[in-house]
Amino acid sequence: MELDTANIIQKRKKQRPGLWMKNQLVDFSPREKFMSSEELPVQSEEPVNILLQTLNDDNLRDVQVASAELLYKIQGSVSLSRTGIGYSLRETGTFVFSLKDLYSPIKNNPVWLLK
Repeated sequence: MELDTANIIQKRKKQRPGLWMKNQLVDFSPREKFMSSEELPVQSEEPVNILLQTLNDDNLRDVQVASAELLYKIQGSVSLSRTGIGYSLRETGTFVFSLKDLYSPIKNNPVWLLK
């Protein structure tokens, strides 16, 4: 039986961003001068939504395919906008790389997807 990984991840969408958002807000207070706590979820959901809209089995296997281009554009856009409002490169990098945390349950427990 072949699993459609992209569709399975999309079905689990609502569970992962909540935990990721909670982790983002834990260390948020020193950065409130740049962005309100209401703006953070909006900016945080944008890359997740685009990731899930463009996610398919082709770009899961090969990140160089054309369908992954939008993911690179949104990453650049988020990086520029965060740097432009005062976040350091380190803070911006931490934010972008924290997206990996969204899918740690998949890596650590692939059966989680099927529940």
